[in-house]
Amino acid sequence: MDAIIADYFTPARKQAFWRENESCYLRDPDGPATRPPFTLILVEDWIKEYMGLQGSDRYYTDMAYQQSVRNDCSRRTLADIGKPVSPAINLGSTVFASLFGGTIRYPGSGLPWIDPVITDPSDVKKLLPLTKEKNILQCGQVAFWTEAYLALFTSADEAARPRFGTYFHGMATLGCMLVGATDFLYMMTDYPQETKLLMDIIVDVGITFMDAMRELTGESPTGLMLANDDLWLLSPPLFESFCLDPERRLFQHYASSPGDMRGYHSDSPCTHIFDDLASLDLTDINLAPHSSLAELRQAFPDTVIHGQIAPLAFRDISAQDAADLVRDLVAFAAADRHVVLSVVGCLNEGTPIANILAAMWAIEHYGAATDSPPTSTDAPATRRLLKGMPMMLEVE
Repeated sequence: MDAIIADYFTPARKQAFWRENESCYLRDPDGPATRPPFTLILVEDWIKEYMGLQGSDRYYTDMAYQQSVRNDCSRRTLADIGKPVSPAINLGSTVFASLFGGTIRYPGSGLPWIDPVITDPSDVKKLLPLTKEKNILQCGQVAFWTEAYLALFTSADEAARPRFGTYFHGMATLGCMLVGATDFLYMMTDYPQETKLLMDIIVDVGITFMDAMRELTGESPTGLMLANDDLWLLSPPLFESFCLDPERRLFQHYASSPGDMRGYHSDSPCTHIFDDLASLDLTDINLAPHSSLAELRQAFPDTVIHGQIAPLAFRDISAQDAADLVRDLVAFAAADRHVVLSVVGCLNEGTPIANILAAMWAIEHYGAATDSPPTSTDAPATRRLLKGMPMMLEVE
C-alpha cells in the first residue's frame, strides 16, 4: 500500500483531493452516488508530535511561538498531504472550565489540566457572582485567548477570519473538571440540590460566554455543539436528573428553529445514553468511536453522522488496514448520504502520514464506485453537511 500511495499521490493530486472534497459537502442526499466528504482537522496533539516538540509549556504560554510552530507545520502538511493547518489558537481543553476559576497546570508534553474549584458542596454558591459577570472574556484563560485573537485575526480578511462561540462543554465534562470526576459522581448522589445549582450556573455562564464570543468573532447567533467526553461515566438516571434538562435549555436558547445546528460530541462508549441524546433532536453527532455507523443510524435515524474512524485504532494500524477501514465506511456512506467521514474526536498524536494518505486513497478509489440508491431516512434532503463540527475547529 505504501508504494501504491507513493506512486499515486503526486503533489498536485494531493491538493486536488481537498479541492474536490469541498464540493462533496454539497452532495445531494437523494441524487447520484458521489464520494462522501472527509473532515480532517490537524489538531494540537498531532501537531506537537509531528513537529517533534519535547514539551508543551511554551506552546501553550507563548503565543508567538505557538503560531510559528503551526505555520511551520502547515508548510509541511501542505507538502505531505496537500492540506494546510487551519487557523486556530490552542490552549488545551481547559478554557471553558477556567471561566469558573482554578489553576492551570502544564504537565510536560501533555495537555494542560485544571485544579477543581469545588472542594466542598458549599463552594457552589461562591460561583453565583459569575452569572452576572459583565467582562466574561477577561475570565480565566479566555483573557489570554481573547488577546491572542485580537492580535492575530481582527486584521484578517473578513471572509477568512475564524469564528467561534458555537461550541461548549457538556454538563458531565464541566462537572468533572470543576469538582473532580470521583467527587462529582458522589456529589450528584449525596448533594443533589447543590449539583443542580451548579448545572444552572454552568448554563448561565455558558450563555454569557458564548454570546460574547460570537459577538467578538462575528459568529452566527444560532447553532450549538456540546462536547461531553465524560458523559459515559454517568448512568442514564444520573444524566437525566442532572444534565439532560440543562443541556436542553442550551439547545433551546441557541437552536430553537428546525434549521439550526444541534450537534453533540463524545468520544466515549456512551451507548447507554443514546436514548437520552436522541431526545435532544440532534442534527449532527460525532459519538462513540467503537460503535458502527449502522448502530448509530439505528439510534439516530434523522441525524447527520460524523464518523466513524476510531482515532487510536486509526493511528496504530497499517496503511493497508487504514485503507480497508475507510473503504468499509465509504460503502455505508454510498447508501446513506447523511454521513461525513471523520475521526470520532481528534486525530491522535503519532497518526502516520501514510494512514492519512491511505484514507484519502480509499475515499478517492471507492467513493463513487457504487450505484447504490440512497437509503430511506427521515433526514431532510436540504440538510447541509457541515465542514467539520465546531469542536474540531479548535476553539478549545
